[in-house]
Amino acid sequence: MRKVISESGLVFTITKQGAFCNDSPLEYIDKGEEGAVYRYQDKAIKIYHEPPRKRIVSPSLLEELKAINTNRINLPIEALVAEKTNKNEGYITQFLEGNREDVYFYEKQKLLEELCYLDGDFKILGKESIVIGDLRLSNYLSNQTGLYLFDCGDYYKSSIKTDTTNMNKKEFQTFFVYNLVGTRLMEEGRKQNLPDQMITSMYRKARYELTHHKEGLIGYLEKNMQEEESLNHYVKRLIRR
Repeated sequence: MRKVISESGLVFTITKQGAFCNDSPLEYIDKGEEGAVYRYQDKAIKIYHEPPRKRIVSPSLLEELKAINTNRINLPIEALVAEKTNKNEGYITQFLEGNREDVYFYEKQKLLEELCYLDGDFKILGKESIVIGDLRLSNYLSNQTGLYLFDCGDYYKSSIKTDTTNMNKKEFQTFFVYNLVGTRLMEEGRKQNLPDQMITSMYRKARYELTHHKEGLIGYLEKNMQEEESLNHYVKRLIRR
């Protein structure tokens, strides 16, 4: 059994039967390499595995992240520490309601607005030399309000003089192209019973166009998506061309 405490005084108990707060069971959400995520009221509680993997968010970086205000990247708001040792045991964020489908039904203008919000967040993190990495499908949610990133795979402080804003943009561009567009393109191609070789060829062409446009991802979509076209329809159009 483990006990971890939040900065606001909440005590969470982790047992083989699950996680609890004041004897009330927490809703299990998911788990990854770093830890397990639970829901408590309007908060998401991330508790690291024991023992943790080598790279977790350091206490100093966690303090920096807590002080940053972003629009679409869901950053930590409280630290979790071990009851007896005060060791870093995880963190708390706001709980996000959403799914992984709504983004595909954003029309062009809405999608571009959300990408611009994220672009602004990348600049905010970049100014503090904070880099996000290893984005996966499990790191985003969408709803009618917007497209959100959370628990972004890896947060780390860049120790070299580099354009961290651009690093964050490239990380998201890779995620968007490979995971959002690429995954849906493959699914649609298989639904149409297209040969694997044809699907792969279409995917490679789309990936090249989306990642090599001189005005970046937003500029490419602004020029190539039709007005009032959804992301889902755009991906289908990539198959038909």
